[in-house]
Amino acid sequence: MTGMFARRRKSCVKAQMGFLRKSEVFRSEEPYAFRYQADLAIPLTNMETEFRDVDVYDLRGQEYEAHLSDCGFEFRALKSSMSYEQFWEEDAIRDVYLVDLKRQLQADYGAVEVDFARVRVRLHSFLSLECGKCGLLFVGPDTEEAS
Repeated sequence: MTGMFARRRKSCVKAQMGFLRKSEVFRSEEPYAFRYQADLAIPLTNMETEFRDVDVYDLRGQEYEAHLSDCGFEFRALKSSMSYEQFWEEDAIRDVYLVDLKRQLQADYGAVEVDFARVRVRLHSFLSLECGKCGLLFVGPDTEEAS
């Protein structure tokens, strides 16, 4: 991280994070992972995970100082017409939330097309409506399912 954002970061903890290991095979084929064995001659995946030590910083209070250009990520406030209770409904996530998200990404970044290759909704039992939090996980085509 660079600039003012890096100088103002709060506490840091060390953690391990898994990354897709670079492989020569990706010069000729895309990374893939199947959920079930369709053909015994084809491996379930051509990916390997490489774990690296990373520093994880507390960004609370400075979320909107992170910019894609210098941090590789940024936080955005999403204006959605979806109600909080609808996050338990997969149809509402697809028909309302993702439509709102697509519109905002197009507006914010000037994107002509936005496509969600794969979306998985994971509702965690320890994150309930009663405690005010709902666990929602979006998995892209080049990522493995988080545990």
